[in-house]
Amino acid sequence: MATFSVRHHGRSLRSGRLRGRHESGEENVRLDFSRTPCENVKEILSNVVCQNGVSKNKKLGYLNCFVKLLNKVGSEQNLGYSIEEILCCLKVGLLHDAKEVRAATLRVIRYLLTDKKVLDVIVSLRIDYLIARCLDICLSNEVERIHAMKLIRKIIQHYPHHVPLSLLYPMVAIGRDGSTERDRLRRACLATICELGE
Repeated sequence: MATFSVRHHGRSLRSGRLRGRHESGEENVRLDFSRTPCENVKEILSNVVCQNGVSKNKKLGYLNCFVKLLNKVGSEQNLGYSIEEILCCLKVGLLHDAKEVRAATLRVIRYLLTDKKVLDVIVSLRIDYLIARCLDICLSNEVERIHAMKLIRKIIQHYPHHVPLSLLYPMVAIGRDGSTERDRLRRACLATICELGE
């Protein structure tokens, strides 16, 4: 009986991992890679920004396609829009009601962050405050908070002297008070702050 439960447990974990993205309700969105990156980015951003008529699942699908597009053509490639225009559109995704859309938007921003110019645009558009908000909200949105931490860690690893204080303050607060609130990101925040001190 124990062998069956272990085998069954292993199988359910594997199948859960495979089903993870589809269980989130993401619609299957396909980009036509024979088109120019500019045309694909236009389609993605118009669906991300649209307030009515585009479901949460479709936005999630388009945001995940954006990451695939960036992996295929590279963020250095001319995407047809300036980084300011792209980040302005993605800002809308960080204000969406659904935590999955906010998490996917954070993931796209992390893939776009390839040089200090992008970080400067993030700060000038005040997106750093929205990233801090994603980290600070603690209402069963662990995936969103993990993606916020990944983005902050990338900023710290590549641009340690240019980390906005707006991203450090929530990590300090979580590190300081996280044990009383049983925050699962407490150790990750403390480790990230320690990396900054090195």
